[in-house]
Amino acid sequence: MLVACSGAIAETRLLCIMPMGPYFQKSLSGISVELGSKYHIDTLDVSKAENLDVALATLKKVKPEGLILMDTKAIRIAGLLQARDSAILAMPKFVLMTLQADTAAKDLKNVAGVRFEVPGYTLVTGFRAISSSDVTKVGVFYRKSFQSVIDNSTKLLAKEKIELVGACIDCDAAKALTPELAIKTMGKQLKVLVKEKNVQAIWLLADNMIINQESVSSFWLGKVARTKKPVLVPLENLASLQIGVGVYAADPDYEELGTQSAGQIVQVFEEETPASDIGFEPLISVKTILNLDVAKRLGWQIKQDKVSGISKVLKSK
Repeated sequence: MLVACSGAIAETRLLCIMPMGPYFQKSLSGISVELGSKYHIDTLDVSKAENLDVALATLKKVKPEGLILMDTKAIRIAGLLQARDSAILAMPKFVLMTLQADTAAKDLKNVAGVRFEVPGYTLVTGFRAISSSDVTKVGVFYRKSFQSVIDNSTKLLAKEKIELVGACIDCDAAKALTPELAIKTMGKQLKVLVKEKNVQAIWLLADNMIINQESVSSFWLGKVARTKKPVLVPLENLASLQIGVGVYAADPDYEELGTQSAGQIVQVFEEETPASDIGFEPLISVKTILNLDVAKRLGWQIKQDKVSGISKVLKSK
């Protein structure tokens, strides 16, 4: 399905390859509003299938000067397209709405993007600011593919006198990591983080090996909940009243994420900056969520004068 998203008068044509979900559409709206009438954006819906023939036909019809890629499906399609056509290889590409975006798009050429993950620094310092108890030591489970994220977060948090205690779940693994093995490994490491390292909170990474349907019930709402340690989560639904894994969340502001991506597009097409020189930028704008039910269950006190600064406060009636 091909949809025109901007006005008919345009100087620069772009093709956005994306699933047509509400969050993706919010980000696209942020891009469109920020760019204005100087740009024309068509969209290719990949909600149901990754059809290369449809993508090729769409490119031939639209003749875009750049690609906006949301989600890993879009990135995979772009990779196949650039392998077929040298013009697409050279075409600027803008990636967003994708976990580990720089890793996912590592094979694309002439690419810039905005990382989807809320930085650990933002999440941890935001929670400390509203917490009555000081937070000086935070634990985190991670896979070795996230090592650069952990290293960077460790350095930034150290400047705030917060120690990040990492527990790698596959660095010493003798066999391939599975969700079941991850849960077993995290169970052993949780005891070390809580009893030996004395962490005061746990930062949950957006990694489907660490947080998934199985680990939510058997680990996060089981073993972790019993430690009474607050969990800081990177997505709103994990701090929802229905799930309640996290006491505090920082979720991407999807429209502002689109606005940030639009800034990269302007840099490329109006300031003539190569996309590869821009690279992948950290997410700037987030919305914060506080689950008071979880805070009460943990016995964790929140500074009442700071609650008004939270984007969304959740509490059962």
